[in-house]
Amino acid sequence: MSHPGLGAKRMGNSEVWEFRVDLHYRMRGREMEGKMVLEVVGMHDEGLGKK
Repeated sequence: MSHPGLGAKRMGNSEVWEFRVDLHYRMRGREMEGKMVLEVVGMHDEGLGKK
């Protein structure tokens, strides 16, 4: 989660993280038991559940 190319950032104070795939796509994952479980991959806002 700390690789600078991913542009990873925690969403608020939760265990949910946002990752940048490229200019248009994002991933969202949840930290569970020391591992990242990917939940959504999609266009920027859709991938983050904002639309």
